Amino acid sequence: MKTTLIICWNLLNSILMFAILSTLFVFVFLFVDNSSGFVAGAMLFLVVGGLFCVSIYGLVQWGKKFKFLFFRSISGAVMLMLTSVSLFLSLTVIFFINYMLLNEFGHSMTFQDKIDLYSSPFKNTTHSPKNYQSLKSDRDTLELLQHVTVYHLDEEKGIIPIIEDALKEAILLNNRVFGEVENPQVDLLLHSTSAELTTYTSMVDTMGYYDESRDMMGVAINNYDGVLSKNEAAYYYFYNTIMHEYTHYRMQTFIKENGLYLYRVPIWFHEGVAEYIGMNGVRSGYYPFEEVNLTGLSTHEQWDSYRSEEFDVYTQGHFAVLYLVDTYGEDIVSMIITETAKLNDFEKGFKKATGISVNELNEVYLIEEKKMYEEM
Repeated sequence: MKTTLIICWNLLNSILMFAILSTLFVFVFLFVDNSSGFVAGAMLFLVVGGLFCVSIYGLVQWGKKFKFLFFRSISGAVMLMLTSVSLFLSLTVIFFINYMLLNEFGHSMTFQDKIDLYSSPFKNTTHSPKNYQSLKSDRDTLELLQHVTVYHLDEEKGIIPIIEDALKEAILLNNRVFGEVENPQVDLLLHSTSAELTTYTSMVDTMGYYDESRDMMGVAINNYDGVLSKNEAAYYYFYNTIMHEYTHYRMQTFIKENGLYLYRVPIWFHEGVAEYIGMNGVRSGYYPFEEVNLTGLSTHEQWDSYRSEEFDVYTQGHFAVLYLVDTYGEDIVSMIITETAKLNDFEKGFKKATGISVNELNEVYLIEEKKMYEEM
């Protein structure tokens, strides 16, 4: 009876130790960046390794007299050994999850960034494509420009040259803004219609998307014959949507290369730059629309909320970036990102690069557009 109680006591202590220390591991890695993560990981691995050595030594040398923390007897040494092995596996998994997370989204992620990212699957958002894998498996593939794999139906292959032209132009413009880089592989999935895109991705009222977690672009064709014949509207929207989504891919690559957390840069700036390059610097005609303060368009949730209420947030982002380029030159785009990376704060990085705050930008970026509209 006494032996059974000791075994149960040791088992309970083993479970509690595993739960408490595994939770501690998670919290430690929530707070550390990439470089600190290696130091913290090394120290924690030493602690776990020390527990394992104690259990082995105690089992061999002390036997039934083994006492360490709350563990007792031979069963205590065995439980401590099994716990330390389990903790080693748990720590390894948590360490590599944190490592991959920081490499994917930027080394400068804060505690709040990680919490937001972990909780994002439970939020009701529409920006992340979800269900296109079945479409990819049914399509032909063709590699363009050594890094873009196009997934298309056989009857859609006629517009491949148009896609290649759009990608070439997008590369030239992005090289001009972000500099030349070695482009990582990215997939481009063609959707026959925007309705199909919505069905398979849960995204509404859009012709394209870029999913950074899967290195995946998607574009809806809608009017295949119109695109193929270079009908002005159909061709323009398809061509410029490819350039827009490719710019998201290149801009996010540049952000990651700077070690910056992807969403430290607000969505209005992401979308504004993508619109600027997607439209090849062409100014869309101004018309009166209800404005949202740019600081209220920082997150996907804010963007999706205003967009669903039919605010013209894409036009806002476009005009804001146009103003910045007109005032400071195209280099301002990469400069804002690099200064943000240095300070790990967009507002501070933006002001360091431009000399004005985002709120001040909000007051001036439409003045000239409104003036030209009134003169007309």
